[in-house]
Parts: sequence; structure tokens; C-alpha cells
Amino acid sequence: MHSDSDIESMDTVNSQESAISFDAIKGKQGIGDCYLVFIPFALLPKLPVMRYPDDCPPQEKAQRKLIKSHANGLRDYLVKESDSFMLPTLTASVVKDPDSDAEGLGMEFDSGKVTLLPGSKLVFNDGQHREVGARMAIAQEASLADKTLPVLLFPDYDLSVSQRMFFLIHAKQRSASTSLQVAYNTFEAESNFTNDLTTQTPILKAFTDREKTSLSGKNSNLFTLSLLRKLTIKMRNDSTTNHQQSLEFCSRIFKILTKVIPHWSEALKKTITAPEIRKYYVSTQSVTLQALAEIACELRDKHKPEELEALFAPLKDVEWEKSNPDWEGRVVHQSFEEGILVYKILSKKDNIIGMRVYLKVKMGLRITEDEYKLESLSQSDFFKSIPSHCLPEVHQLEISEFLEPTATTSEVPGVEEAPPSATPEVPGVVEEAPTTTLEVPGVVEEAPPDATPEVPGVEEAPPATTPEVPAVVEGKPPAIRRERKKPSSDGEPKSVKSKAKKSQSNPEELPPTPTTSTRKRKPKATSAEPENTETKTAVGATA
Repeated sequence: MHSDSDIESMDTVNSQESAISFDAIKGKQGIGDCYLVFIPFALLPKLPVMRYPDDCPPQEKAQRKLIKSHANGLRDYLVKESDSFMLPTLTASVVKDPDSDAEGLGMEFDSGKVTLLPGSKLVFNDGQHREVGARMAIAQEASLADKTLPVLLFPDYDLSVSQRMFFLIHAKQRSASTSLQVAYNTFEAESNFTNDLTTQTPILKAFTDREKTSLSGKNSNLFTLSLLRKLTIKMRNDSTTNHQQSLEFCSRIFKILTKVIPHWSEALKKTITAPEIRKYYVSTQSVTLQALAEIACELRDKHKPEELEALFAPLKDVEWEKSNPDWEGRVVHQSFEEGILVYKILSKKDNIIGMRVYLKVKMGLRITEDEYKLESLSQSDFFKSIPSHCLPEVHQLEISEFLEPTATTSEVPGVEEAPPSATPEVPGVVEEAPTTTLEVPGVVEEAPPDATPEVPGVEEAPPATTPEVPAVVEGKPPAIRRERKKPSSDGEPKSVKSKAKKSQSNPEELPPTPTTSTRKRKPKATSAEPENTETKTAVGATA
């Protein structure tokens, strides 16, 4: 095998000491005369070629810098496909030796032959990587010796003319689309695999564009061949996998997706058009398809083929519309342009990961630690609602920080929550048997006339009477239990319940408030009124 040193050794090719002749066909273009020659591979090591050093400035040469990896790739291609390769025509200028005093252009044409004069060299304006690759290939594969390299020669009238040639060759060229390259690249395993997949899968066979890499508004397809090649690489993730098994797996995945994504199956039935799907849904966008392909790859080795449909079934409930708030910032950015709402698809690496996390959670799959870390940065409602069984094992216990409490009762400061069947405990209050009225130890003194002592969760009765602490009912004002009576269905004595209810419904019938009350104060307009009302109710009940 050749290394970079093999290429570097070609950087100084001495001028030939004698003339070299080739059979040629003369032609004429706008720039001047030209000559088409076929140089045998066996003669390439002897061919005089001008090599520019890496630090040579562009204005002093008429070719790009040599990319060694590209030349090595062409060498490998020629060796592997020695019986079936094809190389396009190279373009070169014949440069006269600057130290030569001979007149002319460094070359002669006579009787159907082109002769390179001693001291002249070739400068490849287009095809220098093909020439270097072929030069290395002949040293590796002897069967290439009788093959020829087509070269179109131009006399080097001036450096500016050669530079103009380079511009015309490269600036006016337009390479084939990636999809078209995949369609015609029968030498690459992935391209062949992608072409086979599209012919065996109904949704892909009907809606894949084999020429374009992007789909315009009126295009009648949902996928491009170039995107499908990228998806199959993600889904297979192993070039050593059996071709037929991989083909069956990938085809099964697309058939399942056709079932679980409603508008895909509707497209096959022609009840919705491809432009409508691309306009209103995210299911055929590159970011979504790449996320689905990565999920499929994760499931491939963990589950049997017949289990896959059940795993993807929850995707039936996903809202694929671009207007779904879950997509905002994840794979869609909404903006207004001239008063029109526009959905821009986000397709960076983080967006693919974010879409993968979303779909995995919807499918009930466990996310990875890296996915968790990226999703946690958002602190979104979706992140806070991720079920514990979808979290990495180390984070399963942390989900309680983000979930809302499941209990229906609210917390009372200073009051510990008791079991459902027991009366809650109040600090400073000793609870006796259920049939005995609770007593508050140490409460013997009267409260000041202008203030009510604060007991968490309990409002005090009037100063003249020792209060009895009722059972605390979460979310409702505490009731005063005066005597032992048959409890009602909600646990309160009927007499107290009826009095409290009557006092609340008819506040005008309350007994007069003692002169020591706080009536002289001007009550607040909002929050103070309910407290005063409850205080009056307590006084009325004790009266």
C-alpha cells in the first residue's frame, strides 16, 4: 500500500531527457488548439509532471492544492475495479522548460502525433488527483498496464491563460445531485441497499424522489433517495450485517410506521397529498425520520421482529401537526413573516436528540443518561412529566422533585399529615380517645381582648371560654366541637355543624359582638373579611 510519502516523492519530477510522443487527435476550441491523447498507465511513472509546493501562492499556479486522501481513494478504486473502472478526461497544459532557449510551446504536433519536447512538463488544470491515483495504482496492480488515461492537452501560452482554463472548468461545472448519485452508484454497498429498499417497501416506492435532494412545495414525494441512504446507515449501524436480514428489518420498520402514522397510510390511499403532509406535519421531516431510525437501531438487537409493531404502536397517539406546542423549540420554530405564521423546521444534532427523547418517552422506552442530561436543560413541562420507568435507573428516584403531589389535601404548616383513618396531630395538642374532647395543655390564661392567639390550623374561641380543639379538616375552616353527640357522616357533631352552617349562611343573625372586639378597626376590603366572619361564627357558637 502507498502512503503519503509515495505522493510526496512525486513532488519533484525531473524533466525528461528525451522527447515523448503520443498518438493524438487535434481539435480546436475558443481558447486555441487542443490535442486528445491516450497515455498508457505503464507510461505514467515516466511522465514529466509539474508539482507545486504546498506553500506556493495561488497567483503563481493554475491548480488547487493536492488532497492526498482523495488521491488515495482514487488509487483504491482503480485497484479494486481494475476491470470495470471509468475515469473522465483530464485537462493539462504543456509548460515549456523556463531554462530552455528553444522557440515554440514545449510541444509539437505532426502526422497524428504529439511530441513533448525535452524539458517540458505537464500541469494538470483538472484531474491531478486522478493522475496521482493512477500513478500509484499501476505500482499495485499490474493488470492496469495496458489501460489508458485520456488527457486533453493545451499548449501553455501564458500562466493567465492556464488560470482562466481552471476557472472555466470548475466554475461552470454542476455536479449531479446526491440522490442521483445514489441512484447510479452501483459500486457502493449502501447505495445498492437503499435502492433495493425503495423497491421493496410500498411507502418508499410510491413517494421517493430519486433525483432531488430537497422537495419543493408541489413535489409529489415525501422522501429523497439521499435522505433514505442516511437513514439506512443509521438503522443498520453495522456494515457486516447480512444484506437480506438488514433489508427485511428496514422494510419492516417503514411498513410499521405506515400503520402507526395515520397520514402515511392515507397518502397510500390517496386521501391526502404529499404536499399537504409536508406542509402541515413533521412526520416526514429529516429530523423526525433520523430520530425514528436511531430508535429502530436501538430496538433491533433487543427485541424480536414480531415485537416491533407493539413497541411502535403508541406513536398512533402522537400529534404530528406542526402546530403541536410540544414541537416548539424542539423541532419547530414559529414566527410571523408579513403577518403569516411560518413554521421553521430545526434539524441540528440536538434537535434530533430532542425528537428521539420525545418519541422514546411516548413509546414507553427508557432514555439514556446523555439524553436525560440534554432534556433536563430545558426544564420543560414535558421533562417534568416523564414517567419514572422511562428515566435512567440512577434518576428514577429523582422524578418526585418534578411531579406535582398526588394527594388531594393541601399541607398545613406545623401539622403532620396523619393516616387517612386517623385524626391529624396538632403540635402542642395531646389527642385522647376518639370519644373524648381534646384538651390543650397549659391553656388557662385569657387571650388579650384585641388579639386572637394563633395556633397553626386552629382558631381560638373567645377569651372567656377555654377552647376545645376540633379535628382539623384539610381545605376547610375547623369546626368547634362543644359536646359529645352522634357524629354525622363527615365526622363533625350535628349540633356544631348545623350552628356553623347557619352562622355562615345568615351572618346578619349573629349575636352582638362584645365591646372589646376589634370592630373599631377598619377592616380590609379583601382578605380580612373571611377571617372576621369565621371569628363571629365561633363567638355565636359559644354563646
